[in-house]
Amino acid sequence: MLNDLRFALRSLRKAPAFTTVAVLTLALGIGATSAMFSLVDGILLRPLPYAQPERLVQVRQAYPEIGLDDWALSHENVVMYRDRVHEFASFAGYHRAGATLVQDGQPRRLSVIRATGDFFHVLGVRPALGRTFGRAEATPQPQDVVVLSYGLWQSAFGGRASVLGTVIDLDGRPSTVIGVMPPSFIFPLRGPADNGEPADVYVPMGFTMLERQGRGPALQKSVIGRLKAGESVDNARAELQSLGPSVIAGLPSPYSQIARKGLWFSVAPLQREITGNVS
Repeated sequence: MLNDLRFALRSLRKAPAFTTVAVLTLALGIGATSAMFSLVDGILLRPLPYAQPERLVQVRQAYPEIGLDDWALSHENVVMYRDRVHEFASFAGYHRAGATLVQDGQPRRLSVIRATGDFFHVLGVRPALGRTFGRAEATPQPQDVVVLSYGLWQSAFGGRASVLGTVIDLDGRPSTVIGVMPPSFIFPLRGPADNGEPADVYVPMGFTMLERQGRGPALQKSVIGRLKAGESVDNARAELQSLGPSVIAGLPSPYSQIARKGLWFSVAPLQREITGNVS
């Protein structure tokens, strides 16, 4: 074996151009293979890092007659579905945003998830430290509380347990840290259907009067739901579809005019929404 190794090294030394190409080819091949494995392992092989992920679904509205295949839901829609769709155990709306954290006079841009009070309940994940927020904090005038991701807790607060109760400057508003999520909790997950950065912080979603009327920023909310045990995606979709007339009746113009052209609901497993056509 040693003789073979010496011979190989001598041969490579005599052909530097070939050696360079061979080494670069191996490096590219190993790098591409590692990247592909990381993608397959992280998205396709591992289950979602939430409780009973097979029961989690993404809900969307669509108007295929006019080419709108993905239309986010309003606050009133979220409340209606939460209270009237019996196939779901829980239901939550959220949307992504940005915010600036100021520490010692230094600004730091963060990725934020603003969510309704049932958000953490739907995902079924407990905090590593402290608590999460609920419906009591996600009101028309939401309380200024914040839940940190594990990564931000480590990088910005040194992983100190004393961070609970700390008041931080988030977009110029004093916000109290009430919890820290575990390292395994990542939301949103990167994937073809949702390539946003995982959130650094989670805050309660508030609703202005316009949003409660189904106008403006209200139509920027994404929705996730947890099916009851034994319930199917098809049954949930059918029940949502039955609420179509109620949804249309509650929409102001011009949204109601769009909805009358054909309102359809998409209910898809969250795993499939994240992986898309990667498989």
